[in-house]
Amino acid sequence: MNNATQHDNAFGEHEQNVLRTLAKLMIPPNDDVPGASDETIFAVALARLKSSAALVRRAVSALDAAARREWGSDFLALDEGSQRATCELHLDGDFRKEFQLQVVTSYYEDDRVLVAIGLRAGPAFPKGYEMAETDWSLLDPVKKRQPFYRDVPVKN
Repeated sequence: MNNATQHDNAFGEHEQNVLRTLAKLMIPPNDDVPGASDETIFAVALARLKSSAALVRRAVSALDAAARREWGSDFLALDEGSQRATCELHLDGDFRKEFQLQVVTSYYEDDRVLVAIGLRAGPAFPKGYEMAETDWSLLDPVKKRQPFYRDVPVKN
């Protein structure tokens, strides 16, 4: 684990390792594209998950407890199939939504991923994307329409 993920993080090493494993299960690497457990992508996802630290800690604890109960070892010691089965049965819906949102967002913001899927890397601005000139006359019928709302006086 590099200093970027250890430094200034709300999660301990075990929690980070469990989260990295979940990210890898969610979006594994292949020959052309890094997975969600990639050092750079994962560091961004971890930073985003800080605001949900309590939810994350509960989920990691639940996974470890379920793994010990059902498989006799910690979650990280399980093989991939057992890890997947444990996640399917024991991950809280709120955690799933939050984790998936942060990991997928971090993943698709990575320039390497964008290039691999055929998109231009980098921000849309200042270089921007070419857009057709807008035809403002399309709003003319709306501008000519009688108001359908009621004026509400504003008190000063």
